Amino acid sequence: MCSESFPIIKHLVENHQLDLCAVNDDGIAPIHMACRNGRLDSVKYIIEHSPSLLELPESVHGHTPFLISVMYNQLEVVQYLIGKNCNLSASDNKGSMSAHISANNGRLNTLEYLVDNNYCDLNTTNHQGHTPLHVAVLANRFRMIEYLLNKTIPSVAVDWLCGVKYSLDSPQDLHTTNLHISAQDKDGNTPLHLACQKGKKKIVSLLVKFCHSSSYFLIPNKKGETPLHLVAAVGSNDAAEALLLSVNGSLRSELFTARDNEGCTVFH
Repeated sequence: MCSESFPIIKHLVENHQLDLCAVNDDGIAPIHMACRNGRLDSVKYIIEHSPSLLELPESVHGHTPFLISVMYNQLEVVQYLIGKNCNLSASDNKGSMSAHISANNGRLNTLEYLVDNNYCDLNTTNHQGHTPLHVAVLANRFRMIEYLLNKTIPSVAVDWLCGVKYSLDSPQDLHTTNLHISAQDKDGNTPLHLACQKGKKKIVSLLVKFCHSSSYFLIPNKKGETPLHLVAAVGSNDAAEALLLSVNGSLRSELFTARDNEGCTVFH
């Protein structure tokens, strides 16, 4: 959609009854194209002319205009759509919300805006049980992972905050942007499991710096595998070294002797 698209759309709507709900062969309507390309003037015109299009999902992936603007890092469009009270909890066909999409594309400025204004939940999960941190690890987005990890909160602090919440005279829902690093997906994998499975030394090193409990290293997935099982399976010596250098002798011994559901240690 070029810079001259707005007057063209306006002319077609007002003089030729252009159907703004019509989609192309890819299931994309004019509102989706305008959001993808950051054409704020066109977005404003379309929404003001047809308010129902604010939540129109494209038919292939189920992305709403808000999710598309997040995906393509069109911050001004994101801000406008939020101002029009778009659904901030919108998800696509895979259950991914705005934070997942930002984590996947690696663009920080849009996610920072959403987080700073409490417009997204960093602990929300998609249909695979992935949090935004899981997604960032899978996409190998180092700077995004670093940003998300700086939003982590130790589990002991979560318990303390919940206690404070329930001790208030008029308790409100506890909503923080702090991310839970030990979250497990539907396969039982934490972000550290996924980083080890991919053999990414740099990401493993970063994740272990934010592990506030030794138990995190021993969390088994649904196959009974610890992160060390997975890094041993892919044969990444560098990633294994990064993991083991962060643990003490007794924990290292526990990792070496931990058995998965088939009774295998990391040496099998």
